Amino acid sequence: MEKLTGFLIRGVYMGTHIVHGKPDQNGQSRETLYCGVKFFTNGRYGPEQHIAELCISKGLIEKGIPAQLHKYQGQTIELPFFEMAWSSGKGKTLFLANDVTALLGTVQPVKAAG
Repeated sequence: MEKLTGFLIRGVYMGTHIVHGKPDQNGQSRETLYCGVKFFTNGRYGPEQHIAELCISKGLIEKGIPAQLHKYQGQTIELPFFEMAWSSGKGKTLFLANDVTALLGTVQPVKAAG
């Protein structure tokens, strides 16, 4: 079992998109839903923009989380996520955490500093 570590990401909610996977042995193609969060870090030459893609589990999709998140598109919010390392050790996948359901009931957009 992989060790799961939880985090919060703060950034601008960019929306969702579907990635179509290769067909399996039965000819069924796998679709994975991701949500994007844009954030900035300090780089050598000033602010650098990044977009984190968080995989949304089938369970969260069935609970209607993508529709609930849609109302925050373009707003700065915080979302809980965890990461799981690939078995090859060459990367990791970020997943929207299941406790997002509790957070969405109380989350308020974060006001930009400045």
